[in-house]
Amino acid sequence: MHPALPTATPSTASFDAEVDALLAEPRPPGLDAVALCAGGLHAASVFTVMTMAILALCVVLPVLFLGWEATAVESGSMQPALNRGDVVVLKPEPRPAAVGTVVRFHTAGHDATTLHRIVAVDHRRHTYTTRGDANPTVDTDAVPFDAVDGEGVLVVPLLGYPILWLHEANLGALAMLLVGLAVVGLGATRGWATDSPPGGRRALTIPGRPHRGLFADTIWECR
Repeated sequence: MHPALPTATPSTASFDAEVDALLAEPRPPGLDAVALCAGGLHAASVFTVMTMAILALCVVLPVLFLGWEATAVESGSMQPALNRGDVVVLKPEPRPAAVGTVVRFHTAGHDATTLHRIVAVDHRRHTYTTRGDANPTVDTDAVPFDAVDGEGVLVVPLLGYPILWLHEANLGALAMLLVGLAVVGLGATRGWATDSPPGGRRALTIPGRPHRGLFADTIWECR
């Protein structure tokens, strides 16, 4: 008969002690949900301000330095190429303009201008036939060459809404826009933060870890 092999009996006390030791170890600090949201709002504010500035420059620079003009689209007759609230930058129109060109022209007997596309050119009569992209038929009246004052070369989306609201006396929309701009501007310039040191700038920090910025801390947390 072979002698019985000794069996190791696990120590319940030592196992419980190891578990307790693991549980007692301090957990690494993580990003606070409020701090993460605040940092995201700050980043969104900066992005919004930069986008608005770039769009505004696309309109202002050609007008100031090239002598071009800009106009806001007031209707949906040129959809989908142009939508209400878009701003179209216009350069002086070469005569005659080519078929397919979007031009702004004055209609006889009306102070307002129209922004439509040329669909035909009559060189003998020096007139254009125009039509809005969303309209089923061409415009009733032919447009003389000299009635056109600009050719559309650049579209800046949505930037014309404040102009339309001002013309329509839509004070509610203008007030909401001003409040939104104030909030976005405040978030971009001062930052969205969870703690504010006395006399210092607000900063997004994590206890026990040097501040490296929101995105660096996020990457560190995912490692």
